[in-house]
Amino acid sequence: MNERNCRGNMWWHGKFRGCGYRITSGREAILEVLSKADKHLSAEDIYMKVHPKYPNIGLTTIYRTLDVLVDMGIVFKFDFGDRRARYELAEGPQGARHHHHLICT
Repeated sequence: MNERNCRGNMWWHGKFRGCGYRITSGREAILEVLSKADKHLSAEDIYMKVHPKYPNIGLTTIYRTLDVLVDMGIVFKFDFGDRRARYELAEGPQGARHHHHLICT
């Protein structure tokens, strides 16, 4: 199944409307990068993927947007002990994407 729901909107559109946020091209670009990721991405990783298509989006905007997305519950933020935050979508078009994260100490 693709990432669009039966009405043709991306699954996160309803969450933005419900929280009173606008869906900007930058926010959508970040979410698209995360939806295609096969690993946890840092803000810098996301920036490197977004910047070629949207050169006006800076790293500061990426960080601010990720904070908003975490606060909204759309994105999870992880610290795997290397002092570098990494991000992944909290859910996809078919619901929660639950999986465990183990960190060796």
